[in-house]
Amino acid sequence: MKKPTVFVPVVKGAPGDGSETLAAAMQDQIAALGIEVLPEMWQAGYILKGEVSLTQPMGGTQVVTILWQLERQNGEYVGKIEQKNRIRAGTLNGPWGAVAVAAARGGAQGILKLLRQVEESYFRHKRS
Repeated sequence: MKKPTVFVPVVKGAPGDGSETLAAAMQDQIAALGIEVLPEMWQAGYILKGEVSLTQPMGGTQVVTILWQLERQNGEYVGKIEQKNRIRAGTLNGPWGAVAVAAARGGAQGILKLLRQVEESYFRHKRS
């Protein structure tokens, strides 16, 4: 029974240090859930791509959307998790810090659900 492995590349489109911080936080959160995170894309069974988009600021706030897309190594689409939050405009232009950790924590739970669906035999075997 082969354990699912994941590679998380740098997140696209994030302002401030979000591209690196969010990717690192997601790696930590996925690993904390017992999924192996690998440093090389070609070694991993799954690639978890993150992309951030922000609306134009209106009334001092903007909406941040984080899209996590899980694909198999061969590029086959598995599923996605989308997170949306209204934030104070400009909040993410510098260091993400705790915001990255909180976003990754929520996203990682969704990714674990996707992996449990596509790797059902592994997770069923793991429980027994």
